[in-house]
Amino acid sequence: MAVLTCRDIELRYPEAESAGQGPVLQGMGLDVEQNEFVTILGPSGCGKTSLLRLIAGFEPPTSGSVVFDGKKVRGPGADRVVVFQQPWLY
Repeated sequence: MAVLTCRDIELRYPEAESAGQGPVLQGMGLDVEQNEFVTILGPSGCGKTSLLRLIAGFEPPTSGSVVFDGKKVRGPGADRVVVFQQPWLY
């Protein structure tokens, strides 16, 4: 059973679409099993950070679902951790 499941994820930013750009993510799916190590690679602007923001619960997908440990991700939670590249103290 997958610990993380992303199904039919679509993410659209209205301001980008008004500038003629399409969705950031469209029809994206991902399953991560227990003890599996996954790396997300791609060129700048392809949606890597946007996907991680959805998984962390920092923003909701336009459509589709993100499920972690059997529960739909509806916001940030202590069960998921984000380590930022730049160490800033807030």
